[in-house]
Amino acid sequence: MRLIVVRHGIAVPKRKWDGPDADRPLTASGTHQAKMVATRLARYHPDEIISSSSLRCRQTVEPLATRAAIQVQDSEALRVDAGDRALKLIHERVTTSPSDSTIVVCTHREVLVESLPALAAEFGVTLGHRPPGAKGSYWTLRFDGNHLINIKYSRPNR
Repeated sequence: MRLIVVRHGIAVPKRKWDGPDADRPLTASGTHQAKMVATRLARYHPDEIISSSSLRCRQTVEPLATRAAIQVQDSEALRVDAGDRALKLIHERVTTSPSDSTIVVCTHREVLVESLPALAAEFGVTLGHRPPGAKGSYWTLRFDGNHLINIKYSRPNR
């Protein structure tokens, strides 16, 4: 099973945004990153795409969803304030998804810095790059059954 964890693309900075944080959109650079994420991840033919409900996360994976002809599913477990819910979501998907499936999730820095080190420690795997990684980057986690066998970090295309 393959789980790909995407950090949302570049969004309008908080200091320049007057509305709710969840409504901050991607910038033109972030939109370009989303297109590049779609190009790079489409080859994996994702079976499921799950995103934080924040606009910037949804916008990051919508081009991929369009290419894969599937709907993006919102999950509160991937929001900025999700805490350990993201880790629970990952465990649930790993234990219930078919071994040949690919699941893409899109989330925030706060979730990545908590979840990825916890997963690596739990399975005794080295991250190879310090989370959260750059905006528009992603982590590919390969599972064999219930065992995490590899984590690979991929930088964003600029």
